[in-house]
Amino acid sequence: MIDEPGLDDFRAGLRSWIEREVPADWRDRLRGDLRELYVWWASALRDAGYGPPHWAREHGGPGLSLARQLVVYEEVALGDCPDYPGLFSCAYNHVYSTLTAHGTPDQAAAHLPPILAHDRVWAQAFSEPEAGSDLASLRTTATRDGDRYIVNGQKIWSTRAPHADWAILLARTDPDAPKRRGLSYFLVDLSSPGIEVRPIKQITGVDDDFAEIFFTGVSVPAANLVGRENDGWRVAQTTLASERGPLAVPTALRLRRMLDAALPLAIGRAEDEGADFATSSVGRRYADLHADVEILAELIYGTLARFIEAGTPGVEASLIKLFLSGLMQRTSEFGLDMAGAAGHYEQPGKVVRGLDTHDWLVEHLESWVWTIAGGTDQIQRNIIGERVLGLPRDPLVS
Repeated sequence: MIDEPGLDDFRAGLRSWIEREVPADWRDRLRGDLRELYVWWASALRDAGYGPPHWAREHGGPGLSLARQLVVYEEVALGDCPDYPGLFSCAYNHVYSTLTAHGTPDQAAAHLPPILAHDRVWAQAFSEPEAGSDLASLRTTATRDGDRYIVNGQKIWSTRAPHADWAILLARTDPDAPKRRGLSYFLVDLSSPGIEVRPIKQITGVDDDFAEIFFTGVSVPAANLVGRENDGWRVAQTTLASERGPLAVPTALRLRRMLDAALPLAIGRAEDEGADFATSSVGRRYADLHADVEILAELIYGTLARFIEAGTPGVEASLIKLFLSGLMQRTSEFGLDMAGAAGHYEQPGKVVRGLDTHDWLVEHLESWVWTIAGGTDQIQRNIIGERVLGLPRDPLVS
């Protein structure tokens, strides 16, 4: 466990604040205007000095240490609260980390204050129909035309894009360069002429999480180029790296809650079969999952502790991602098995949209996202093989 002086008092204060400030009926808002809900929640945490947890004081954030950032994510995940930062995940993490590392002072001044005021929702426009895991193969083009770039192409699986006002865009500016060297990184106003956002309806029925974004002759000011032209791949690595770190903690805690919810069902199943839970096959499955969840938590906290000590991320991020993906599927599958036939049609609606729903079918369907989003399992295995085990790289196709 990560510790520092005053951390227990900080945790107690946050826990008390959550109990006092979060209304019991907040879940009802999830069925209404999501933006209204997340503006309220993110603003409440900001005003109380808890968010955005990793933002520096000079940018309007609380300037929390990594240990205190972890406490915020832990207590919000453990408490009876909306997920955090919800609609503002891309803005808080991707945009902030990228602009503070690679943006100009003018770009930071133009975009960070509206994010902190929760006036803008951002989406990521990276993946394409034929460029997901192999992102560098993307085909969307940005052609320089005086003080602007003209963008044409299509993006897909843009999270929160149905709600978004702006997007971070990776596009090809030099078609003749090697694929990673011809990309540039842009900030794009999604209200610009020539942009069409088409929501993607998921298997769970939700239709406002993901979208396709079509760019047809879209004019983007050259001032919205982040970093140098054709250096977008390097800039994008900061964006992708911002998905890791303390944000993995709520997922491990979510898995614990899922197992807690499945335990009474599992005990009931063993009793129905006339078996002692502790020695039954059901009990062994539960014990295996419980052990794996604790291993995941130790791996996450150990990695973050080493980050605090060394100041640089280690190689464990891909190990965590790969382990977590399979564990999400196995845990939700266990809950669905224990719920039996009722798990396929009952919808308790404790929280909608897959956020600890206790709707095991929804949980299991959504668990498959984890093997794709943020880098497929196959990509993670390549990273582990090449960067951790020192195995030879796969030959390049082009």
